Amino acid sequence: MVTSFHPQPGTIPVTAGSGAVLADSGVRPNWLLDHGEDSAVQIAASNLMRDFATVTGQTQRPTNLIDESSPTICLGTLGHSSWIDSAVCSDQLDLTPLKDPQGEYRWEGFTLQVIDGTLYIAGTDRRGTVYGIYALSRAIGISPLHWWGNVPARHHERICLPDDLRVFDWPSVKYRGFFINDEEELDDWARLHTPDGTIGPTTYEKVFDLILRLGGNYLWPAMHVNAFNADPRNGRLAQSMGIVIGSSHCDMLLRSNQHEWDPWVASQGTHVDYDYSLPGPNRDMIRRYWSQSVDMNRNYEVTWTLGMRGIHDTGLTTRAIDEDPNLDQEGRLRARVDLLGRIIRDQRDILRQHLGRPPQEVPQLFIPYKEVLPLYDAGLDLPEDVTIMWVNDNYGYMRRFPNQAERARSGGNGVYYHSSYWAPPRTSYRCTSSTPLALMNDQLGKCWDRGIRRVWVDNLGAIKRLELEGSYFLHLAWNADEDHHSLSARDFVAAWFDQTFADDRGSEVADLCMSYYRINNQTKIEHLHEDSFTQTGYDDEAGGRLAALRELAERSHNLGRSMKPEFREAYRSLVDLKIAMAYYVNAQFYHADRSRLEAARSALPAADRQMKISHLFQGMIRALLHWYNKELAQGGWDGILTPNRFPPPTLPQYPACRPVKVQPNQGLILTPQGAQEGVIVPGNSHHVKLVFDPYGITDRWIDLDLMGSPAQEVCISADQDWIRLPVERRIVRDEWRIHVQVENASTHAGRQGTLTIITRPSKPETTEKAWSTPIRVDVLVGENPGLRQGFTGYVEADGHISMDPSRGRVNPDLTQATAWLATQDLGRFGPSLMQTKGWSDPESGSGAYLSLDFWLKTPGRHRLEVHRLPTLNSRGRIRLRVSLDGDQGEILESSTTDEFRGNWQETIVYNAEQLAMILPYLKAGPHRLQLIAVDDSFGIDKVVINTGQERPSRLGPAFSTWVTGGQPSKQTDNRSSHTFHKDRAQTGNQITDHQPTPTAEVLDRPLRNLAIGDYGIDPDHTPEEPVPYFDQDYWLHGGLYTRPKLVWPAGHQHEQKLSQDNDANKTPEHIYLEPADCLRQDENAWLSQDGPQNGRRRKGCWVPTDAPIHRGWGLAMRTEPRQQLWPKPGRAPGINLAFQVDRPGNYRIWLLAQFASDLEDSCHVILDGDPLAPDDIFPRGGRLMTFATEHVWGWSEMAAVQLTGGRHVLTLEPERAGMRIARVYLACDGSRPPLDEQWPSQKDGRPGDTHGLDV
Repeated sequence: MVTSFHPQPGTIPVTAGSGAVLADSGVRPNWLLDHGEDSAVQIAASNLMRDFATVTGQTQRPTNLIDESSPTICLGTLGHSSWIDSAVCSDQLDLTPLKDPQGEYRWEGFTLQVIDGTLYIAGTDRRGTVYGIYALSRAIGISPLHWWGNVPARHHERICLPDDLRVFDWPSVKYRGFFINDEEELDDWARLHTPDGTIGPTTYEKVFDLILRLGGNYLWPAMHVNAFNADPRNGRLAQSMGIVIGSSHCDMLLRSNQHEWDPWVASQGTHVDYDYSLPGPNRDMIRRYWSQSVDMNRNYEVTWTLGMRGIHDTGLTTRAIDEDPNLDQEGRLRARVDLLGRIIRDQRDILRQHLGRPPQEVPQLFIPYKEVLPLYDAGLDLPEDVTIMWVNDNYGYMRRFPNQAERARSGGNGVYYHSSYWAPPRTSYRCTSSTPLALMNDQLGKCWDRGIRRVWVDNLGAIKRLELEGSYFLHLAWNADEDHHSLSARDFVAAWFDQTFADDRGSEVADLCMSYYRINNQTKIEHLHEDSFTQTGYDDEAGGRLAALRELAERSHNLGRSMKPEFREAYRSLVDLKIAMAYYVNAQFYHADRSRLEAARSALPAADRQMKISHLFQGMIRALLHWYNKELAQGGWDGILTPNRFPPPTLPQYPACRPVKVQPNQGLILTPQGAQEGVIVPGNSHHVKLVFDPYGITDRWIDLDLMGSPAQEVCISADQDWIRLPVERRIVRDEWRIHVQVENASTHAGRQGTLTIITRPSKPETTEKAWSTPIRVDVLVGENPGLRQGFTGYVEADGHISMDPSRGRVNPDLTQATAWLATQDLGRFGPSLMQTKGWSDPESGSGAYLSLDFWLKTPGRHRLEVHRLPTLNSRGRIRLRVSLDGDQGEILESSTTDEFRGNWQETIVYNAEQLAMILPYLKAGPHRLQLIAVDDSFGIDKVVINTGQERPSRLGPAFSTWVTGGQPSKQTDNRSSHTFHKDRAQTGNQITDHQPTPTAEVLDRPLRNLAIGDYGIDPDHTPEEPVPYFDQDYWLHGGLYTRPKLVWPAGHQHEQKLSQDNDANKTPEHIYLEPADCLRQDENAWLSQDGPQNGRRRKGCWVPTDAPIHRGWGLAMRTEPRQQLWPKPGRAPGINLAFQVDRPGNYRIWLLAQFASDLEDSCHVILDGDPLAPDDIFPRGGRLMTFATEHVWGWSEMAAVQLTGGRHVLTLEPERAGMRIARVYLACDGSRPPLDEQWPSQKDGRPGDTHGLDV
């Protein structure tokens, strides 16, 4: 007998060789469905019949139209289907396994059983039947993402189930679902593609279908763009399909305050404050507002959120308490706690009165989010039947878990998790998925183990791009308990891919996805900024990440192309998109960072080349977005992915490159790996050398850069056969990363060799020209540390010992109170993360310990660095005891126990905390480091002992050599990279020869061909982005979330004309200025170091960057160092632009500017030496930061000034340095600045062009 409890989705056998044939050539099943069944079952049954038709290609019979010669599928709910009840009463259908230990039928349980050739799908309640129906649908080949992911059906002409099949299943968590949040993109899509013109029934029908097919039952609906209650069809649809509706921490008793409060107050004809501290009529009106919502939803299956916050995602308003002079700080806290308790009591009274039932009989939630949590902790009287919803820190890490008393509450506990988040500036993540599935598994597993079992909700943003995250979240919610078997993240992706795409390469795709999550979690693409990762620390850290991402992107792209044609588009949208986007965005930033680095080295051709590559990847991002919006599903998803303009918060873009003018110069710059500065040769007495440690990195490199043109033919040779050069000759047009390898360096300890580099111009007519004077590079191998025979462990080399904790030896806790556990795919470097489980006495050192043996070459007191997964424990401590060679050791403790504590604001960007301590004096030789468990969930993925110069690094040095029995392990990979060996193993020479500036043949042409062939557009010819205009009205009446006015370039489908005639001719009313003219240092434009002083011009620290003007070849200026603060005008470096006014009048000053964050968003405006007063600047406080202005190039109207005829000087000085300014426009006729193509040409040679610069 085939009996299966809790089978994995899609694993029900439907292609058996013999058994109940439900479909075949000429065979169609009968469909039995009682007319009294709930609408949710009837809708699901209709969908199943349609799914059968799609899979088999045969039209299905109507329900209850019986053909005696055909097989039968009987669908029904216990107690609602006469056929199911009859089969149970006659003992044909056994539902006993669906009963709990108390003998009650389980919530939402279902069974599939074949009895005498008939397939029964029976549920213990209406949703149980729905889940049984969709379990069969999924098994025959219909993906839950058939609509959201455009996944085609897998076709089967014959569907046959084993004739003794018995399947039983039910969920672990009672309420399981999503929160549609920060949903502006989904609403933009709905405006274009649905008759509702917003997120409404058309969209919700697809949302509900997705949730049910994935095994969920619950939704917090969209609340930014509209109110769910506003369209009565929404609630009716949810009830009819079987979806439970709830509301988030902002919206009490199913009210969507952002869109319901103000209209409701207006309808009442009286003023009402959303402030429950104001007694009397104001409080009565708030109760009426809530009561009407209860009446609207009383007949639906819903949950009721209790408590109160502000109108939207703001704090609780308590004016009466705040203004009470008799209350001190503690008194105000107690008053707010009491007020919140009264609010909850009054809300429960509303439920009792309007539902006619005790509140204990209806599901209620309390969500202690943000400022509400301290009120709960201060002793809030919360009825025990209310479910407490615990919240993570918005970045994937649970802040706390319920204590013993909270676990005992009859209302139970829930979790509000985040896979997407709109956050304060610099910390949102909304573009693609980035929270590792392994982290979700780890944190939700702990939620279940610690009593969070009633409600699980995942903030899934606008759903698109998070389809895989949502699928895994609901898989974990269904399979959380010990009777089920939830899959690891890796196994889930493998099974999901094989099933979704009828492919058997799931393990390969799982490896791609786990590597993507791991690398992207080192810093999400939404959190990238200039120089996020170093290129000159222990290694080219940024380059190593980019090499790994490039390899992943190529593997993913090639796999997608080799799939069955009908599945390629779905794969690209569900998997390949996120990998490609991570590669393109990281590449755009890496090459921009490198352009500035090369310019600082005076490597001008390389700086110019790097800028072009960065711009190419900017084009690739636009091409990918074009495909997703315009080509995917024939444009069916247009408007759903717009990360380059607000809303949502924009993706980091336009990293600053350093434009240069490349001039003839035959000098070379040699920069050894890890060096901050290079050596100019010939002509420099500094000697270049590469030093290899016997147990250190075996593959080092030297960057060879040309200082100018022309291209050079470069040859390199070694005088020792133990020095290997993978490439010995190359035509170099800008730079060459020369790899030098010493294999088995320990056998060459103390030896020295020499590299010889010679060059000559590469032009054909000069190939016979003599080679240059040889350039010598010493190659040295350090002394052997003299390892003891049989030693096993890590060996110091290159100034550090970098250890992988998963190689350590675990010794158990004799009391079994603690343990060290390995968690696959959660570490940032590939090997498993090691984390503690349980608690031990911190003083006794009795906890389980993880031992790492190492050989120290350099005696002394060294710095230990432990890389910790930034889990939180807001109620407790996060500690580890560190012992050396069996001593008592010391406690290493993190202060990052909750959000906004310790280093939390940095850990959410880099997803790691580096804890450090100074070790006691250690002699050279073998030592043992023991990490002893003290507190639960202390996870580590790298341990470093620095014995030499510490270098800037986010990831720390690559793992050191592991020695076994005195010999380097064959598993050791000593190449200099932060990519894991599993990534590189699939890449061959591609990564080992990765150049920071690949040739056109390697990078440029393949990318363009990919974009044209797969994305349908050339990256150089993607549609121009609209230009946002932030005018006076925007600054005076808008806010942080206000959308700007957009003006589209000519010819665009959304093209809109400017409000006035902007011709291309200069007029007396229009003044056009370009800050880059200051590079010429003439009487019309100049730089000043400390502001204008007696009319003298002084060179300043404004530097040129690229700008998307003059069709992409323009310049902007910005001050460095970024984020430096000059609060007072007249003291900062200035841009001075002189201009002539022919027509006196009131002129508006506009700036075309771009900035990366709120730390570099303001400048002083000075006219003729007089700073404009803060009140005269339109942006509040002179600061341009809003969610709409961040990252983008836009025109900001700064001020209105009265100008007389004659010469004037406009000076711009930074307040928060870093803002790039490309153009200035002044007009007295109310006109807005023209678009790029309308900007007047400068016939007098201004402005300067990109290639007219010296560094």
